[in-house]
Amino acid sequence: MSNHSGDEEELSQDEEENLPQNEVDFNEQQQNAFVTDDTYVHSSTHQQFDDIEPIEARPPNEIDTDEQTTHQSGIPAFRTLDELFKEGAITGTQMALLKSRYIDLQNALAQSREAENRLRHEEHGYIAQIEKQKRVLEEGESFPDKITNEIQQRRKDLLKYTNDLACTEERLFDMDYKIKALEEDKRSLENEKARIPNQHEIDEKMKSLRQECDDLRRQIAQKKSEIKDQNVLLGDKRKKFGNTTKQHEELMNTIQILEAEHLQVTRRPGELLKIIDGLNLQRDQTDQEAEELEAKIKEQDGNLLQLLDDINKMKTLTSKEIKSVDLQNQQNERLNDEIRNVLNLIAFEDAKLIKGQIDERQSTEAVKSTVQMTKQIREQHAKVQKQKERLLRELKRVENQYNIANDELGSMHMTIDKLNLQRTALPVDDPAPKQAAENLKEEIHDIREDAEKYEKELLVKQSTLTTAQKDQQEVQLRQDNCRRDAISMAHFASVVSNEREQKCREKMKAKHRLESVIEDLQRKNGEIYEHKKRIDDLEIQKKESAGMYEIVKGERNKCVNAIQVNTQKSNEMKEKTKLLENEIEILRTKLIVLEKDVQKKKLLVAGSIVERDREKHKVEKQRIYLSELTAQGKQQTSENVNYSNLIALVEKELGQLRKDYDTSVLDRNERSVQLVERYNEEVVFQEKVNVQDTKLKNAYVELRSRDDEIRILELQIQEEKRDIALSKKKLPIKRSLNEELKLYRICLEACQERLVELEKMLENPNDPARVRFLDGVDESPASIMKKLEQLEQRLSIKEEQSLEKDLILEQVHRLIERLSTKADAGKDDTLALAKKVNDLQSKIKDITRKMMATLSELTIHQSDALKLQQEKNVKDVELQQFYARMEQGEPPSEELEQEWQRTNEIEYRRKMERRIREDQERETEHHLLPGGVMTHAQPRPQAYAPSDDAEIQISKPYGSRAPFKPSEPGANMRHIRKPNPKPIEI
Repeated sequence: MSNHSGDEEELSQDEEENLPQNEVDFNEQQQNAFVTDDTYVHSSTHQQFDDIEPIEARPPNEIDTDEQTTHQSGIPAFRTLDELFKEGAITGTQMALLKSRYIDLQNALAQSREAENRLRHEEHGYIAQIEKQKRVLEEGESFPDKITNEIQQRRKDLLKYTNDLACTEERLFDMDYKIKALEEDKRSLENEKARIPNQHEIDEKMKSLRQECDDLRRQIAQKKSEIKDQNVLLGDKRKKFGNTTKQHEELMNTIQILEAEHLQVTRRPGELLKIIDGLNLQRDQTDQEAEELEAKIKEQDGNLLQLLDDINKMKTLTSKEIKSVDLQNQQNERLNDEIRNVLNLIAFEDAKLIKGQIDERQSTEAVKSTVQMTKQIREQHAKVQKQKERLLRELKRVENQYNIANDELGSMHMTIDKLNLQRTALPVDDPAPKQAAENLKEEIHDIREDAEKYEKELLVKQSTLTTAQKDQQEVQLRQDNCRRDAISMAHFASVVSNEREQKCREKMKAKHRLESVIEDLQRKNGEIYEHKKRIDDLEIQKKESAGMYEIVKGERNKCVNAIQVNTQKSNEMKEKTKLLENEIEILRTKLIVLEKDVQKKKLLVAGSIVERDREKHKVEKQRIYLSELTAQGKQQTSENVNYSNLIALVEKELGQLRKDYDTSVLDRNERSVQLVERYNEEVVFQEKVNVQDTKLKNAYVELRSRDDEIRILELQIQEEKRDIALSKKKLPIKRSLNEELKLYRICLEACQERLVELEKMLENPNDPARVRFLDGVDESPASIMKKLEQLEQRLSIKEEQSLEKDLILEQVHRLIERLSTKADAGKDDTLALAKKVNDLQSKIKDITRKMMATLSELTIHQSDALKLQQEKNVKDVELQQFYARMEQGEPPSEELEQEWQRTNEIEYRRKMERRIREDQERETEHHLLPGGVMTHAQPRPQAYAPSDDAEIQISKPYGSRAPFKPSEPGANMRHIRKPNPKPIEI
C-alpha cells in the first residue's frame, strides 16, 4: 500500500508540473494555426512529420464551475465553426451537426473518465488487501524459527557430505589410475629382469670366454712365429730368385708391364672377394687355413726349384721361358695375397676375441658392405677403362689426321718443285711471238672493256624499265585503294545514317518518357499538397479536442472529489471488518499446513539419519582400502629400491666391459695403423712400377710413329714417280691445245663484229621499220576539249562528294572517339571487377583444394598411424615369442632358420662360382694376345712380304683395308662347269 500510494503522489506532482506547459503550447498552436502560407506548407512537410509528438492520455486537472462557463464560450472549435459559417464555407446544418458531434464526444470522454476513477478506487482497495495478507504471511513465516534452523543445518550437513563423497570418488579414481600405471611399470620391470641373466651365470660365461681367449692367443702366437719363419725362408728364396732374374730383366720388362696392368685390374675384386670369404669363416677354419698355408709354401718351394730349371732353359727357348715366368709370378702374387688375407683374418679374429661376443648381424652387414664396395670399385674401373679407350681412340684419330695433312703438304711441295723444274727445262722462244701475244692481250683487253660498257648500258635500261613498272604498279595499287576507300565510305555513310535514325528514335522515346515522368511528378506533388492540408486539419481538430478534454476533466474531478469524501468513510469501516475475518481464517489454515510440514520434516530427518550412517560405513571402508593401498605403495617403493640397486650393479659391470672394449679398440687401431703403413709402402712401389711402364709405353709409341713416318715417305716417293710419268705423257697434247685456242680467238672476233653491226642498225633513225603507227581515226580538237570539260565537271562533282564524305568522316570519328573513351572507361571498371572476381574465385578454389588436400593427407596419416600401431603390437608379440623360444634353446622362428640356411647356401654357391671364375681366368691367360685381344685362331700375316728387288727388306703393312683373300670353294662348285677363257686380243 505504501509503495503504491507513493507512486500515485509522484504521478500527481508530475501532472501538476506539466499542466501549465501544455496549456502554453496549446495557446501557441492556436495563435499559429492560420498563419501558415502555401509555400511554407510545401517546404516544411518533412519537418512537421518529424516534429509531431504522440498523443498521450493525461490525468484530469481540477477546474472550477465558474471557470467552466467562461471557458465553454471560448472553445476554439466553436469559434472556428462560427468563422467558417460567417465566411460561407459551411452551412448552418453542417455547423449544428459538427457542434452536436463535438458535444457527444465530450460526454463520452466524461463517462470514460468516471469509469477510470471508479476502477482506480477498486484498485486501491485490492492493493490494501494484498498488503495486509503479505503482513500476515510474514508473521506466519517468522513463527516457527527453531524448526527451520534444524532443517537448514541438516541441509548443510548433507551438502557437506555429498561434497566429501565426490572428493573421495575422485581420489579413488586417481588412485586406480596410478595403481594401473604402477602395475604396468611393474610388468615391464619384471620382463626386463627376466631377460637380464643372473650374476653367477655372467661370471661363469666370462671365465669360460677368458679361458678360450687365452687359448686362442697362444695358438695365434704360435702361428705368428711359424709365419715369421716362413717369411724369412721366403725372403731368402726371393733374394736367390732376384739374383737369377737380373740377367733377363730387359727381355721380361715388356711382358711384366702387360701382366702388371692385367693384375691391377683383376686383383682388386679378387682381394675383396677373399676378404668377404675370410669374414664369413668361423674359428675352427683357422687351423685348416694354417695347414693349407704350409702346404702352399711347400708347393712354392717346389715351384721355385722348377723356376730355376726354367730359367736355365729360357736361354735356349725364349717363348717357354716367358710362359714359365708368367706362371711363377702369378703363383707368387697369389701366395702373397693369401698370406695377407691370413694376416687380416688373424687380426680380425683377435679383435673378435677381445670383444668377447660378436653379433651375426654385424658380420652379415660387413659382408654386404664389402660386396657393395667391390661393385663400386668394379664400376669405377669399368668407367676408367672406357675413358682410357675413348681417349686413345681420339689420340690415334688426331695423329692419323696430322700424318695425312703432313703427307699432303709434302706431296704439294714436291709437285710445285717438279713444275718449276719443268718450266726451267722448256726451250726459250723468239721475241716475235711474245710481241704478238702482247698485242693479242691488248686487243682482248679492249674488247673486254667494250663488252663491259655495253653490259652497263643494258643494266641502266633494265633499271629504268623496272622503275617504270614499279611506278605503274604503285599507281594501280593507289587506284585500288581509292576504290576500296570509296566503297568503305559509302558503306560507312549508310551505317552512320542508320545510327542517326536509331538515335532520333531513341531521342523521341526519351522525350515521351520525360513527359510521362513530369506528369507523374506533378500528380504526386498535388497528392502531397492534399495530404499536407489534411494533416493541418487533423492538427487543428486535435487541439480543439484537447481543450474540450481539459474542460470535461475539470468537471469530472469536482464530482469525483465529492463522491470520494462520502464513500471513503463507509468503505474503510467495511474493509476493517473484512480484514479481521480474513486474518482469522488465514491463521487457521497456516496452523494446519505447519503441522503437516512438521510431520513430513520428521520423516525426512529419520531418512537422513539412516543415510548418514550408511555414508559413515562407506567412509570407514574407504579408509581401510586407502591404508591397504599405502602399504602396497611402500612395498613397491622397497622393490623399486632393490631394482635400482641391481641396475647400478649392472651399470658398473657395463662400465668395466666398456673399458675392456676401449682397450681392445686401441689395440685394433694400432694394428690398423701398421697395416696402413705397409699399404702405403706398397703403393709407393706400385707408383715406381707405373712410372717405368709409362716410359716403356712412350718408347713403344715413338717407335711406332717412326715406322709410320718411314712408310709415309715411301708412299710419297711412289706418288712422285707416278706424277713424273703422267707429266711426261701430257707433253704432246700442248700443240693441239694451242691450235684450239687460235680457233676460239677467230670466233670471238667474228662475234664482236656482228655485235657492232647490230648496234648500228638499232641506232639508225632513217630506218622505216623502226616506227609502228596505231590503228583508228584521230579525233578533232573540239571533241577532245568537250570530253575534257565533261571529265573536269565529273571530277569537281566527285571532289565535292569526297569533301562531304570527309566532313561526315570527321564527325563520325569524333563520335567514335567519345564512345570509345566511354567504352574504355567502362572496360577498365569491368576489367578491374572481373580481375577481382577471378582473384577471389582462384583464392577460394586454392583454399578449397588445400583444405581437401590437407583432409586427405590427414586421413592418410591417420590410417598409416593405425596400421603402424597394429604392426607394432604384432611385432611386440612376436618379439616376446622369439625371446621365449631362444630361452628354451630353439631358433626364434622357422622363417629365420630358413633364411639362415638360405644364406649358407648362397655363400657356398658364391665360393663355387669364384673357383669356376678363377679357372676360366687361368684358361683365358693362355689365349691373350699382346694387344689385350682374345683369340683361339692361328696367327695370320698382317703385312706384305718384301720383294727381292727392294733395297730395305722391311714388310709393308696392309693399312686400313686388308687384301682380298678368296674363300675356299664350297660343295656346290662340283655342279658348276668351268668357263672357257677367251683369247686376249691386243
